[in-house]
Amino acid sequence: YELTAEGGLSVLGYRGEGYPGPFGNLSFRMRNLFGGLETVETSLRYGLEAQTGFSVNTASEQRVYLSQEFGINTSVIFPQVLFPGPLRFRFNSYNPRTQIGLGFNSTSRPDYIRNNLRASMAYNWQRTPTHTYNVLIADVNLLRALPGREPAISAEFYQ
Repeated sequence: YELTAEGGLSVLGYRGEGYPGPFGNLSFRMRNLFGGLETVETSLRYGLEAQTGFSVNTASEQRVYLSQEFGINTSVIFPQVLFPGPLRFRFNSYNPRTQIGLGFNSTSRPDYIRNNLRASMAYNWQRTPTHTYNVLIADVNLLRALPGREPAISAEFYQ
């Protein structure tokens, strides 16, 4: 088992409109869960950021808006190519792996709220230490975007 915690500050925004915002990542990894050398990884992320790019630029009012991001991702890595038939054994000498992932990410900003559900599957193998191959079999994203918390955004934002 492996547990990793990470924290930090991120600064986004061009023209200096973003303020440092804290974020945290928490990852948990389990090896050999099913008895076949599989690895299961789960990670959580939360971030908070203050922005002024949505504010009314007058001397009397300067507002700061908060953006939040939350994400959870889980993947299972199998130490073989999961494929029906004898083709799956062809890659055994190349350190093959199959990664299946599922994740959810939610971003909440003043102008929109976006939710993303993602599922993916990939094959990876290594012929030599300098030649690694990755084949993305499927990458399906389901996005849902909604109007934000602040429907009355100033006209300067759209310019």
